[in-house]
Amino acid sequence: MMMKHLLFFNLFLVLLSDAFAQTPEDAAKQAVIQLTETLSTSPLEVEIATLVLENSSISSAFAERFLEQVEDHLKRNEEDYPKVERRSLDPEKLTRGFSLNQNYSASQAKVQDAVLQGTYREAGNKVFVSLRLLAEDGSRIAEAEVPVELAKIQEPYKPAAEPEIREESEALDSMGGLMEDFTLKVELNKGTGAVYHHGDDFEVLVQPEIDSYLKLVYRDVNGSTTTLYESRNPLYAGAVHRLPPRNGGRAQWQIDCSQGCGPETLVVLASTEPFPTEPESASRGWNLAERVRELQERGVSERARQSMTFVSLTTLER
Repeated sequence: MMMKHLLFFNLFLVLLSDAFAQTPEDAAKQAVIQLTETLSTSPLEVEIATLVLENSSISSAFAERFLEQVEDHLKRNEEDYPKVERRSLDPEKLTRGFSLNQNYSASQAKVQDAVLQGTYREAGNKVFVSLRLLAEDGSRIAEAEVPVELAKIQEPYKPAAEPEIREESEALDSMGGLMEDFTLKVELNKGTGAVYHHGDDFEVLVQPEIDSYLKLVYRDVNGSTTTLYESRNPLYAGAVHRLPPRNGGRAQWQIDCSQGCGPETLVVLASTEPFPTEPESASRGWNLAERVRELQERGVSERARQSMTFVSLTTLER
């Protein structure tokens, strides 16, 4: 009889815990409350940037939905957050170059710019989301951490290929150290680690420290690597170059999810000498680092100076 009572009590605790399990929407609301309670300054104009898996540049459908909910709750507090927008880059101005922050024009002198970004991690039966509001100089204005019950998450929160993606990033990181003869700044039009939906414009903003030939190599969610772009002439140092150049004021590339969507990677290679001609066949599988190594070894002359940067993004259906 005692054992039956004990089993019933344990079952009651499980059901009670599940009844109070925090949904993503509840967690987003609580995160905004925490951010507001810890604000070191206000009011703020907030640009919402990215939410990625901890120790990676991998985002997800869960992260995208969570940021949408955070945005909604921030906008309900107009006193502390008079302006809230998702990250974007003005295609005409580009006044901030590769800064993380949008160049807002505040209507009040006391209103300041801030960027919201975060990471999330899995622990036990929960996902813990950490958010932070950063000032233009990178200092922290506010922070929050909230748990979300895994059972309450409806969208995918990490890709099945996570181990391969982390291995790829580590391999590219190790190669980057061997190819840093000069600085090569790279930013995507929606920001590194951002989520792109099917049909979104996709552009790459590159700023080389010295005149350089560029090659853009892309690895899609299926593991296929493709050379997206190669400059015929060197791009001038110091300037921000939009790749590919716009045609009639419009972006030439859009995200296409017809063959699948998920975590993807772009590698930008720069050299003071032209790149050798590649074979037409494209590599397959999770071997982006291997292909980049082949490109490096295939023929840029010994006198060439080289650099490499890679960025991650997540593509989703709408």
